[in-house]
Amino acid sequence: MPRFLYWPFNRLDMFRVIDQHTVGEAITHAHENTMVYSVFRELDCPIRSSSFSVKYVMDGEETYTVNGVPYRVKSGEYLLVNNRAEGKVEIGSRNDVKGLCINIKPEVIAEVAASRIRPDTTVADLNLGMFLNGADFPESQHSTICTRLGQYILSIAKQIDQGPHRFTPLNDEQYFALTEALLQDQLPQYHSYTRISTLKRRTRKHLLQQVWRGKEFIDTNFLEDITIPQIAKEACMSDYHFFRVFKAAMDCTPYQYMLQKRLQLAHTLITSRTMTISEIAIHTGFADTAAFSKAFKKQFQVSPSFIKS
Repeated sequence: MPRFLYWPFNRLDMFRVIDQHTVGEAITHAHENTMVYSVFRELDCPIRSSSFSVKYVMDGEETYTVNGVPYRVKSGEYLLVNNRAEGKVEIGSRNDVKGLCINIKPEVIAEVAASRIRPDTTVADLNLGMFLNGADFPESQHSTICTRLGQYILSIAKQIDQGPHRFTPLNDEQYFALTEALLQDQLPQYHSYTRISTLKRRTRKHLLQQVWRGKEFIDTNFLEDITIPQIAKEACMSDYHFFRVFKAAMDCTPYQYMLQKRLQLAHTLITSRTMTISEIAIHTGFADTAAFSKAFKKQFQVSPSFIKS
């Protein structure tokens, strides 16, 4: 049986630094809101957590195997797993691999989710918290540049880079804010999960994981001339199967989603007033200004020139 290394966190010290000399044969985390900063070159051990975990790679690459599925998490990316996950982490590098694991108590997830009022009613969306803490939650890998939680993580990592032993642990309010960002990011995934109709729960979870890989590929490459076959390959699905499941999960086609991403970026660029409308049209992949203006007005019910003026 593997021996699990356990740190008895206290309320005033919820941040730990571990390295090659302080880790045991396996890593487990307390049932608390905690953060662990790690520096390794070699590591191969099981992982276990009683919390919802955000596993962020600051430098290098970490390979996780979670519930039998491998994830290569590179610098600037993070992996989300809940306390139902089992697996291991592997590191093999000539240089230091720096990671940050943020653990959030399931009770905090449930409490923040319960305070979110569904936009169409006056009722709290309790199912969202149950989804994140439950067996149906699909482990997922994300880039920090594409999510609200990612921006929060980057601000924490920047402070740690200035000196991990001088880092001030997050207080309860900051964990609540971090959890709010997590829930905002995961709400679309939860809605996607409810839209996928299949008899088997495990199949639905697996399909959502595949669709989300495709979505992440679009999020990273939407300004490129990517095609359905390329996205489907990233999702490990056939072209039509990916198209059909993506449309059901996201309530739009992959092309429509890509178009939304381009127009959202265009809107941001217009409001920043750093580029002309014609430059923005070219930058966001439109053939000409007329095509861009037509698509923009359809999306936002106002012409780009009106926002620019």
